[in-house]
Amino acid sequence: MVALNAETGRQEWVSNVPESPQAGYASPMVANFGGAKQYVVFTSKGVVGIDAGNGKALWGQDKSSNGTANCATPLIIGSQIYSSSDYGTGAELIQVSTRRSRVSSKVLYYNKHMKNHHGGMVHIDGHVYGSSSNILTCIDLKTGRPTWRERGMKGSVVAADGKIVFRHENGTVVLLKANPVEYQELGRFRQTERSNRSAWAHPVIADGQLYLRDQDRLLAYNLQER
Repeated sequence: MVALNAETGRQEWVSNVPESPQAGYASPMVANFGGAKQYVVFTSKGVVGIDAGNGKALWGQDKSSNGTANCATPLIIGSQIYSSSDYGTGAELIQVSTRRSRVSSKVLYYNKHMKNHHGGMVHIDGHVYGSSSNILTCIDLKTGRPTWRERGMKGSVVAADGKIVFRHENGTVVLLKANPVEYQELGRFRQTERSNRSAWAHPVIADGQLYLRDQDRLLAYNLQER
């Protein structure tokens, strides 16, 4: 990981992460633990915390990492990080602690209840929603155990206003209530102008519109509350 000056393009620092991992597919996230700004990155070998000021690697955990592709961006929830990957791996909940100037991390639990391939996850009111392989799953963050599972649903998720938009990789879009007790579907539609490729691009909600990208097509849908 490198930091570049946005105005000049000059390199500010290069992070020397142990074992020299390659970049993963997940996006880096900004976090603030104990007043220290960090970048949380899911690399090819695990989740690491990097000092935003100098690029120093502060901590790392690797239980949620697989040797093929780490795609799902970790969720930062207070001082905890929920991370998951597929290829038979699973998920871990990491606790990050700061004492004086020292930053440390520990794994609170690891299990295989959430094996998120590339569809991402969302956190709402103490629960994590996302596809575990091809099973849409709701996880109790505190225990790491599922509260419900809906088979045959592999795709990506985005959350807004207490609801979840799920985009199946076959192109079907499903609206769900963020209900931790049971799977509660509110409606669905089949995307028009579908390509013959899997719908892997994550849905985006902005200014009351739902955006779906399908290869070289971009579709926008108005979201209205009835």
